[in-house]
Amino acid sequence: MGDYCSILLDMLENNPCTTVTRFIDSISDDSLFKSKFNENDCASANGGTLTRGLVVAIPYLLDTLETVVEAF
Repeated sequence: MGDYCSILLDMLENNPCTTVTRFIDSISDDSLFKSKFNENDCASANGGTLTRGLVVAIPYLLDTLETVVEAF
């Protein structure tokens, strides 16, 4: 449980793209995911919002989604 908590906290508070790169063997057994995951692409998604941690990125993404839904 300790490894899981440290990985989750790191993703919430720091750049989750870097966390996935460091712990990819612990996070996924899927070799396709491992071969396709690119830390630079991850970090540049949504204008780099993810690099500030999921605590910042998730509310930003939800606000963006709300804006899109209101447009329709």
